[in-house]
Amino acid sequence: MKKSIVMMAWLLALLTGCDVLQPRKPGAEPSQPVVAVVDGKIAVPPVLAFAAKAGDPVTITWTLKPEAGLRFAENGIVIEGVLTDELVREPRTAVVLNPRQTEIVDCKPADEKRLSYSCINKRSVPGAYKYTVRLSDGKRELALDPVIANW
Repeated sequence: MKKSIVMMAWLLALLTGCDVLQPRKPGAEPSQPVVAVVDGKIAVPPVLAFAAKAGDPVTITWTLKPEAGLRFAENGIVIEGVLTDELVREPRTAVVLNPRQTEIVDCKPADEKRLSYSCINKRSVPGAYKYTVRLSDGKRELALDPVIANW
């Protein structure tokens, strides 16, 4: 167990370190991810990394490019829960440890056209939180499961 916790901490530090060393492009803030559709699949940053600072919440707002022809579904962003240490083990898939997490809350459409969706990240508890992005055009739905990391 200790080894897996160290591995997860190392992975989060590595991902965050790479993010810090690269200059940010417009719209590349972790609190303002841009959602696109490339070759029929959702494209978002695989990890949104935030420093955990108790009492300093941040609103994450995902913005969909209008040219995609899609909108966020009614349940456009759903926080599935906190991931276990199995996130860093291969070939197992990640397992949700606590689907009743209270760290990332109040997910809802941020505009009437559902081109943006927001959640509040309390940033008070370190961990990796699996979430699902869902887009729809009324006939089909696309989904993707990236991660929000508080370290």
